[in-house]
Amino acid sequence: MSQHHALRYLFLASLALTQVRSAVHKVTVGNGGFRYFPNVTHAKVGDIITFEFFPTNHSVYRAVYTDSPDCPGGYCNPCVPANLYFPDEKNFFFSGLMEGNLETPPTWNLTINDTAPVFFSCNAPGSCHPNGMVGVINPNASTSIDKQMSAAVEAQYQLSPGDNFPSESAPTAPSSGGSSNSNPSSGSSNNNGGSHKSSGLSGGAIAGIVIGCIAGVAILGAAIFFYARSRTYGKIFSASQKGGSEAPGGSEAGGVGAWVEGQQAVHAEKAQGTDGERLMSPGLPPGSPGAPPTATTPSPRPDNGAQFVGFNRQSGGPEYAYEAPGIDNQIVELSAAEKSGAGPAGAAAQEEEKPESPTGRVELP
Repeated sequence: MSQHHALRYLFLASLALTQVRSAVHKVTVGNGGFRYFPNVTHAKVGDIITFEFFPTNHSVYRAVYTDSPDCPGGYCNPCVPANLYFPDEKNFFFSGLMEGNLETPPTWNLTINDTAPVFFSCNAPGSCHPNGMVGVINPNASTSIDKQMSAAVEAQYQLSPGDNFPSESAPTAPSSGGSSNSNPSSGSSNNNGGSHKSSGLSGGAIAGIVIGCIAGVAILGAAIFFYARSRTYGKIFSASQKGGSEAPGGSEAGGVGAWVEGQQAVHAEKAQGTDGERLMSPGLPPGSPGAPPTATTPSPRPDNGAQFVGFNRQSGGPEYAYEAPGIDNQIVELSAAEKSGAGPAGAAAQEEEKPESPTGRVELP
């Protein structure tokens, strides 16, 4: 046997020995809920991890331990792919979303190259966060699957491979272990339906809402002000058209003074009277000063030619007077014939002589 053939047989024997020594570890994905089972696997170099996918869609991607010393600020989100924290990571893996099947679940294999801890997560909506769907291969004393699961449940958001960090949560450069993505895209990331607790309204949106509310209140106040002012001006214009003819107590133009003057003019017209009729104050009880007499119509004139001059304020009876020819401002003396009733003033002969009235007339009762 030649040396060449001997080397060939030795190589095939060593290859066969390696395949015999390699183990296959099965991990079910999404069987019975958002979980890997088992979520902790111990494997040697060269071993193969076979992931079997159950409905609905699930995946496997490499994540970072939440308390890794290489994490920016000492914290890493377990629901963020490792290549977002460390773009130069050469051992990053991602199975893609696999459509599960109950009868013949599809599989995806991962070969172990070293014994360092390897954490992985699922980017299906609602899987890693908030349901804590994470797993680990070869954990050590400084790592804990329980802590990784708690961090996933309490994470602020979940991302998928190919996404970028949200602008408000861009990581800082890690202390060691590769460079971080310190200049993430300013646009919003697509987390494939994962929860994102911090993706609320931005400061600009909140400021816009506040400014809009203030502007709306200002516009409403201005509308109310102009409406009230237009109603007030309308009332004033209507009152000016009326010319102040309202009764006392009104606030329109003219007011009380105009009404009083109008009433005085009416009384003045009535005071002119006819036939020497006196103006009496209406509304007063009969017999009181200024009240009209009980009899509102004068008695017929006497036959002696005396003229009715009004009513007596005390008795309410009519009063008559006549003028004596050629005598002014003097008391009239009746002749004997007149006193006996023979003259034209005979009807007044039996009465006492009356004092001269202010008008030069003799008043008779």
